[in-house]
Amino acid sequence: MSGFYTNAFKVGIGLLANLGRFNGWGSRWTFLYSTVRHALYLILRLPLAPKVRVLRFSGLEIQYKEFTGELGNIKTVFFDEDEDLPVPFDSVVLDVGANIGLFTLYLIHKYGRERFARIELFEPNPDTYARLRHNLIANGLDDLCKAHLLALSDRAGTIYMESPRGYSVLNMISDTGTVPVECKTLDVWARENGVETVHLLKVDVEGHEMPLLRGAPAALSGVRYLYIEVKQTHLPEFKALAAGAGFVVDSQHDLPTGDSMLMLERRSNPVPNP
Repeated sequence: MSGFYTNAFKVGIGLLANLGRFNGWGSRWTFLYSTVRHALYLILRLPLAPKVRVLRFSGLEIQYKEFTGELGNIKTVFFDEDEDLPVPFDSVVLDVGANIGLFTLYLIHKYGRERFARIELFEPNPDTYARLRHNLIANGLDDLCKAHLLALSDRAGTIYMESPRGYSVLNMISDTGTVPVECKTLDVWARENGVETVHLLKVDVEGHEMPLLRGAPAALSGVRYLYIEVKQTHLPEFKALAAGAGFVVDSQHDLPTGDSMLMLERRSNPVPNP
């Protein structure tokens, strides 16, 4: 069994082991039926059309789309991980590369909404953004959390996205992309929206992290913690940029995908450009 199918099998087993956390048998049956469809689609390659479905567990409602990797991410975020993150009371959080909002939902599920002053989410793919908006509204978070149909990079204008193998969790900016999306720099967005201090900046943009950070020298000066997924081939360039912005690495976890997840804390003023 290839690594891809082995991982899909592990996702299914992991979710089955957590059936007791689902709210009622309606949600359990939705999950079981969707899991069977995933197996038929991935292993037998049946030409099934992906359906948008809803799971309810632990007091949350999460809408996801089949065959996009979103179901596997629900397992990873809510059933596999329990990481402590630096979010003091009245935290301002930016969730860049929000996908369907799982990171933000995890934060609020773990710490409670009263911990946060403001959460801004960025998801440029219109199809994924629709599920992100649903998940915020369905969980009563549209007053605390604001979703932006926007990409962040080192330039403004229109750029293009693609989803390899149809996986929304791999949404990426690409020269071969066919989905046009609006793009701004984080510096411009922060200035337009009056954001000066960010307690936690989470970034998961599938290889576009360096252009995003190059477009944010002013915004980074107001960031306390940076939680970011970086391609391992980009690590030397990233660490040099982060050090110049006054960040030090608190932790680094290398992933089987060839990416690294890093938590950085800004402990000094940025180093001025020569």
